[in-house]
Amino acid sequence: MCEAPCTQTADCTTPYTVCNGATCTIDLCGLALGGPPNGTLDGTCDASGQNDGTCVPTMAVGDGGAFGVCYQGGPASGQGCSLTATRATPGGLCQAGSICGVSTMGFGTQCYLLCNPTDPNAAAACNVAGFNNGCFQPTARDSQLGVCF
Repeated sequence: MCEAPCTQTADCTTPYTVCNGATCTIDLCGLALGGPPNGTLDGTCDASGQNDGTCVPTMAVGDGGAFGVCYQGGPASGQGCSLTATRATPGGLCQAGSICGVSTMGFGTQCYLLCNPTDPNAAAACNVAGFNNGCFQPTARDSQLGVCF
């Protein structure tokens, strides 16, 4: 992976990168690396501001835990987000706490609120947010990644 040079996070167009002072690197979240964790898995994280990103679980590690990648949030909600949106074209980025995915109803793309399918309270939290069908795990690989529907 090539890391673009930067002096600030705004220089990093890829929505899941952050400037470390010299290059754009992947913005990890949900785990503590030498300090407090950046956000919580399936919740918000600090992308370029405070709680302005989504902490997407990416894979389990050897001890059964997981780490996440913080994606920059934007103004999109419901249908019409963009899978190729960047910080330079933020209109298609979903609001913090949500992620863009292909609609299950065949309507193109849609912002989905994240949830943790292993959490016994996930369905209730989805219901409170206006999603009545629970927390769905879209892939077996990421056991902590779910979307409300």
